[in-house]
Amino acid sequence: MLAQRRIARKLASEFLLKPFDFSGVLRSNHPRPALNNMKKIFTVTLALAFGSFAIAIADDTNNAAAPVPNLPPASTKTGVTFDADIKPIFDAACMNCHDSKKPKQSAKLSLDTLQGVLKGDRDGAVIKPGDSAHSDLVMVIAHIGDPMTFMPKGRGAKKLTDDQIGLIRAWIDQGAK
Repeated sequence: MLAQRRIARKLASEFLLKPFDFSGVLRSNHPRPALNNMKKIFTVTLALAFGSFAIAIADDTNNAAAPVPNLPPASTKTGVTFDADIKPIFDAACMNCHDSKKPKQSAKLSLDTLQGVLKGDRDGAVIKPGDSAHSDLVMVIAHIGDPMTFMPKGRGAKKLTDDQIGLIRAWIDQGAK
C-alpha cells in the first residue's frame, strides 16, 4: 500500500505538477509536498476561472454600445411628442395592463402619462432618452431578447408594427418629450 502511494505521488509530481514548477511556486518544505502542490494548483485554477469570469462580464458590458440586430429603424419623423404621437399607440396596445387609473398595473408601469413612462416600472427606468436602441421598452415591444418579456401580452394581443416601433424609437431618440 505504501509503495502504491509512493508511485502515485511520483507520477503526480513528474507528469502533473512538473509543467507548473518552472517558477518554483510549487516547491515546498511541507512534509506532504504532493498535497501542498495540489492545493496550489487548485488555487491557481480557481484564480484563472475567476479571472475568466471577470473578463466575460467586462466584455459583456463593453458590448452595450453595439447595435441591436433585428430592431426596426427609428422613424424619420421630427418633432415626435408623447401626447400627439405615442399616447395613441399606447392607448390601443398597452392600456389593458398599464393604465394608472387601474388599481393594479402590470409591473407597476403606467404608460398613460409621460411622467409614468419616464418614471418606469418597479425595476426602474424603461426608456433611455436619446438612446432608443438600448431602452428596455423598445426591446420588449420589438420582441428582442427573452420571449417571456415580449409585449403586449394577453389574449388577442398583437405585436406592434415596425412603423409604430419606429415612431416610439424616434420619440425616445428625440429626448422623450
